[in-house]
Amino acid sequence: MIGDDPQLLARFIAAYRERYAATAVAETRPAAGLVEVMTELAARTDLAVATSKPEVFARPILAGLGVDHCFRAIYGRSLELDAEPKAAVIARALQSFAGRAEGLVMVGDRRHDVIGAATHGIPTIGVLHGMGSEDELRAAGARWLAADLRALPGLLREIEALL
Repeated sequence: MIGDDPQLLARFIAAYRERYAATAVAETRPAAGLVEVMTELAARTDLAVATSKPEVFARPILAGLGVDHCFRAIYGRSLELDAEPKAAVIARALQSFAGRAEGLVMVGDRRHDVIGAATHGIPTIGVLHGMGSEDELRAAGARWLAADLRALPGLLREIEALL
């Protein structure tokens, strides 16, 4: 097995990362309405990214999708195989907001997004265009659900009206 041979595992990881770095931008497909929605939201409020994807890959992917300029900051995991929890990535992103979580909302598509945000007292909008299911997001405690990315601006207006 690969896991039994540290040198083989290291070569496998290096080969995977080399291929991913070369192909990630070209192979990443945007969610419907990504540029329009992010541009609209960025015009209304400051946005940041807190992703479990390694930051060295997240930045070029967001640039390739044409939305990197929409974000005040982009944070992701390191390339260390340390199983850093999502809450730690979110903590770094909070630095962009002077460490203040009040008034912030996380948008995510998996349970670790919801749980990581809750660690900092941040409510989450679960977006159903990603990998997670409605059941997964509800079970994790997502406060709101959006059918897809295009539903975000309207839902955020509703949330702002309540706050």
